[in-house]
Amino acid sequence: MSGVLVDLAEHGRSVTVRTSVGHRHRGRLVLVGLDVVGLRSFEGVLLLARLDAITSVRPQPGTPLVTGDERLDATITLRGEMGKLSRDRPRLVVTTSGEEALVGTLMGVGRDVATMAIDAGGKVYVALGSVVEVSVPESG
Repeated sequence: MSGVLVDLAEHGRSVTVRTSVGHRHRGRLVLVGLDVVGLRSFEGVLLLARLDAITSVRPQPGTPLVTGDERLDATITLRGEMGKLSRDRPRLVVTTSGEEALVGTLMGVGRDVATMAIDAGGKVYVALGSVVEVSVPESG
């Protein structure tokens, strides 16, 4: 799957990605890493999805068949991408493998945990291994 995703991303193809929590996202693939896929929706939302949580990818009709021979960039990781995001402390939605959607501000990312100030009040520590999706709305 990772080679197909890299191939589609390198050609700027529009796709629909479905994840293990049943969510469907449409847009253009913007990155494929060791354990993460990035997609920018047509509405401007950045989605980071755990690579092993991608259940299917449907290219836009008319897209030529891809071989999947491309190699991913093993230096790009979910932890690293979330760490970059945390510098700006964005508002986002983190969906975990338990299908819990946590809405709030990303405060920081450690070795295996993300810290959020959640809208419901207080802070929550999220195990990075449980993160399925991170959705970051386009900032105004």
